[in-house]
Amino acid sequence: MSGQGSTVDPQLRRVLRDDLRRGGYAAQIRRENAEMKQFYLSDEQRLRIRSMGTVRRFFAVTFWLLRSLLLHMSSFRRLMLILALLVIYSPRCEWHGTSFQASSDISLSGVLLLLFIIMLEVKDKMLARSELQAGRIVQKALIPNQPPDIPGWSIWLYYHPANEVGGDLLDYLPINSHRHGFALGDISDKGLGAALLMAKLQATLRALAPECSDPADLGQKMNRIYIRDTMANRFASMIYFEIASNESNIRFINAGHQPPLLVQGDQVSEWPKGGPALGIQPNASYTTQSLTLKPGETLFFYSDGLVEARNLEGHFWGEERLRACLAAMTHGSADAIGEKLVNRLQAFVGDAPTHDDITMIILQKL
Repeated sequence: MSGQGSTVDPQLRRVLRDDLRRGGYAAQIRRENAEMKQFYLSDEQRLRIRSMGTVRRFFAVTFWLLRSLLLHMSSFRRLMLILALLVIYSPRCEWHGTSFQASSDISLSGVLLLLFIIMLEVKDKMLARSELQAGRIVQKALIPNQPPDIPGWSIWLYYHPANEVGGDLLDYLPINSHRHGFALGDISDKGLGAALLMAKLQATLRALAPECSDPADLGQKMNRIYIRDTMANRFASMIYFEIASNESNIRFINAGHQPPLLVQGDQVSEWPKGGPALGIQPNASYTTQSLTLKPGETLFFYSDGLVEARNLEGHFWGEERLRACLAAMTHGSADAIGEKLVNRLQAFVGDAPTHDDITMIILQKL
């Protein structure tokens, strides 16, 4: 691959050399295999293969993956793939005559046809990824890139989408020099569709929050607009809360979201639930909840992607593990607690793919 007479493109040679040096391919194989099964296999199929032996599992997974692959392809590419597989695995053809004999191996034609199909699929993927990357840049600009510096408070924000773009809402609204609003939400969908609905929800929130002195009034107005402008069966859970500089009181509404967790020393308690999620009941009403934090106490907000995170064995991170981690982190700033929590989550998940967006806010009274 080198030398004066080499015909390999220098850029390709450099890329291949870097690939060989990168390493970590065993973990990559495990991660890619888990993501492939997550995408192509149903929950029932993934449950069934756990009780199968090695040989039976191999054939079952192979069949299910190939079947699902064919069903996800366009009709033309589906027929081309079947033809390519038939040609690749066709027997060697030989002709015998009275004066000559010849043989022809046509498996190379199947390989070329398979490469043609792969190039078509990669082309589609590159086009889709370029559009998703553009959407990710826009979405990243809509999410706070660092926590605000508010006197009297220690704040930590975390946002990790499962895909290129996510459906969780994380926002900070500096309403005035004294009043500060935060929002954490979750759209009942994933991918690009959820990201678009999230952007719509965020725009509505930013337009209405400065005009609403009562969070309950804000929730009712957002619910009416969300129902008016959103497709059916697309609801959104959301928590919106406000704090003030050098004060201890928190006012918030909970629209169908996981209740925040109050951490007092090594005691973790769940705050009462709120009203329905946005988009379910046209005339839903919400109640403004109030909480006063003492110095050192912490309020933890999160999306369900955190407790539903899974490892390669399919075990969930879970509510109990989350509470145990928070109870063990009785000292340190919001940043320190957040970083420790993320490290423990990553150690638990390992090489498993991210199944859902993970969003967190840690609010600590100084």
